[in-house]
Amino acid sequence: MTASSAAPVGQGMAAPDNDPALVDAIKTVLRTCKEALDQKNKFLHAKCDAWDQLKARDRKGARRTLLNLMFDADPAVRRMATDLFDSRSDASAEELKRMLLALESDLGPSPTNAGLAKLLIDESLAPELADRVLALGRARTTPTDVRGVIAAWWEDFERGYEVTTSLAAESSPDALAAAAHGYAHHFKGHEAEACAFWGRHVAADDEKLRQIAVGHLSGAEAANHTGDTESDWYVRGYRGGPSDHGTEADWCPLEIDGLLSTIEKDLTSDVIFKTYLDALGSIATHLMSTDEQKKRSIAILKQAVEKAAPESRRRALKVLVWWIPAELSYANRFAKDAILGSDVTWLHENIKGYREEAKARAERWATLKKTLEEEKKTP
Repeated sequence: MTASSAAPVGQGMAAPDNDPALVDAIKTVLRTCKEALDQKNKFLHAKCDAWDQLKARDRKGARRTLLNLMFDADPAVRRMATDLFDSRSDASAEELKRMLLALESDLGPSPTNAGLAKLLIDESLAPELADRVLALGRARTTPTDVRGVIAAWWEDFERGYEVTTSLAAESSPDALAAAAHGYAHHFKGHEAEACAFWGRHVAADDEKLRQIAVGHLSGAEAANHTGDTESDWYVRGYRGGPSDHGTEADWCPLEIDGLLSTIEKDLTSDVIFKTYLDALGSIATHLMSTDEQKKRSIAILKQAVEKAAPESRRRALKVLVWWIPAELSYANRFAKDAILGSDVTWLHENIKGYREEAKARAERWATLKKTLEEEKKTP
């Protein structure tokens, strides 16, 4: 891979104020960990003793050197510097300025810039620096993976929301997928807008966009998952909205009705979209779904079990029993089915775990329901 930017004069591995011991350790990793360094994405995949030793060493006093290394021409060096710099480290104003400059200098194809963006937005930024991050997030010339990290994870909610809406106004599937995660993070205060956005993309031609939209809308996929398109760096976690299953009283009733209609149409496909089936289980058990939505979801799942193509039949049966273990009695009807018989056996073998998960989920909903009822009583 070609480095996205050359090191500024006096920066990178050649900076005169570097810690010589740390630089030597980095050079040792580069020399001895060649098999562990993937030459496409410059990331350490396999076990490498020199890298493990470097991560374990005391890096007190190494921050200046690590900031220098973020400007190095070699992406592998920049990757290691970003990984070794402590997240949420209460960096000084000067350190944050240098970190932001490193990001602004690394906006070509790069295996390091998304991770660096996450490292930066995890810090408390002064308004002038936050405005520069906002400008990066809104600019179409900034790589979409960097913008997606800013939208999905920045806890400066006002500016992060602006990045989300700028992505949502674009037409590329990658930008729209990034916006879909951003709306989960910025759901509070923008509920109707987020619901409408996800609802518009539940039948998108782009599979990634469709999966994210359906997942966040229905609760089938609760996590934001953003990564660097040039490497296997990623960050994943729960950010809010209807997909925060069991922790929030959020729902998109009109869009859920539309999603159910979309799924019904997809039942004629050779293979039903996997996330559609997962969504049905979530809708059937969500605290905020209506009785009609619950009944409809279960009916669609059973229709898929009975009439869909083999792969979809198997998935639908497992989804149904995983979310609603009591439906094992329904599954027993297919014990001798040529396609589903082995799955029925498998469900019996795993039903204990399914019941435990369903019980825990029901307890979370009961706690939330009680909280909501108490809030209504509060003047």
